[in-house]
Amino acid sequence: MCLSAPDTKHYNIAAGLHKTCAEKRINMIINRDAELEKIMFSKLSQIDDFISNKDVYALGLRLNALSSLYRALRSEEAADALTEALDKVLESSVLDSVNKNELKRFMSGTAMYTAFDFTGDEKYRNAAIELAKGFKDFERNDNGYFKDADDKKCLCKAYQYETFYMAYETKDGGKEQYNDVIGQYNAMNDELFATVKYSQDRTKALKKLSVYAASLIDTMEVMDQMIYEIFRKMQDYYKASVKAVLESGVAAEGMDDMDDEAELIFAYAVLKGCRMKALHTEKYEGIVLGVCDKVMSGEIFTGEDTEANDTIISMAALVYSETVRNREYQDYGRGKGGALWS
Repeated sequence: MCLSAPDTKHYNIAAGLHKTCAEKRINMIINRDAELEKIMFSKLSQIDDFISNKDVYALGLRLNALSSLYRALRSEEAADALTEALDKVLESSVLDSVNKNELKRFMSGTAMYTAFDFTGDEKYRNAAIELAKGFKDFERNDNGYFKDADDKKCLCKAYQYETFYMAYETKDGGKEQYNDVIGQYNAMNDELFATVKYSQDRTKALKKLSVYAASLIDTMEVMDQMIYEIFRKMQDYYKASVKAVLESGVAAEGMDDMDDEAELIFAYAVLKGCRMKALHTEKYEGIVLGVCDKVMSGEIFTGEDTEANDTIISMAALVYSETVRNREYQDYGRGKGGALWS
């Protein structure tokens, strides 16, 4: 097998981590703490300021966290936290009160589908369908992907809309725009990925790459996996993003070159990729287990971590959910009609 220089570097990093990651996996024990989860949901349910300030990015991230926790825990507390938050959003009409040309409006849509999936209440599905109408005539830039209101281009903006776009097409759009979803990823990747990967501002680049990886793996989860060509293309982009982060110096010894937000969203993306078999668990999971330990300790949710802002709290909840779900990765496909994940 012949490897290019970057591939050789990545192969060596992954090979060197293999033993360490395997040892960490053996020691990884998930101790769910009912009291901690109660505190966590109490903290995550605090969305009134997001609504009053029309901060739909923070709101969407928080709803994504609650959605992910519901899918992971399947508990009454998780269900209540998600549906109560969504009810506040729908009653406030906050998503209708902001600029219709802002991509971050769409971040809340996937959570609406989660609530519908588990409650059967049509109001959540109807809200998602109504929100998705905004895709139809959304302005595009010169490369063919959606143009945000601020006219700025960033890989990280895929996280604001692509997952919901795919979820809507899968559930209610007849998959008619699947090609547009991947087409926008193609255009965005072609224009922006290399520039970010080789940027001299490593802190910003690592965050953008990590959020992009999260967007890709989230989008893969909600699509019809039988559309293999599109699924595989997104997987290629996802793996390239993870690889780019690793090549920037992230190693088993720690993730010190990343800020807290990048560290958390990267851990989430890697854990989810392992669970969905987009990555080899034995090679990659151990890289982020230190982040999992920090999240599972609860300090971010209890207030002991004084630097934990609203974004960090939401991202930590995403990591918590995937840390719990990732323990079941060996059972993919068993009794699930051939599905790779649930």
